[in-house]
Amino acid sequence: MLSRLSLASKLLLLIIPFSLVLILLAAVLAMGRLRTLDELRQSDQLISLAGSASQLIHDLQTERGLTNGFLSGKAASPPDADSGPGPKRQGCGRFPPAGG
Repeated sequence: MLSRLSLASKLLLLIIPFSLVLILLAAVLAMGRLRTLDELRQSDQLISLAGSASQLIHDLQTERGLTNGFLSGKAASPPDADSGPGPKRQGCGRFPPAGG
């Protein structure tokens, strides 16, 4: 049976299995890289969320200190959060509202 095939056909039959294995291994490696890329994107989002949470905690602690000073009678009335020279709540705007 193989004796009737030309040399080019025999070489092609020899190369095809190796080519298929090579394509399969390339696909497996590409899927691994895509999975790693997805994990890196998720890590980036979590790092951004952690920074926003840190800023929110800082803003809340600042407000807590101002309120404590006001309630103890050692400070003037706390400044309005939306205007004035008081601290701005930068961290609060990065989170969705609690009801929605």
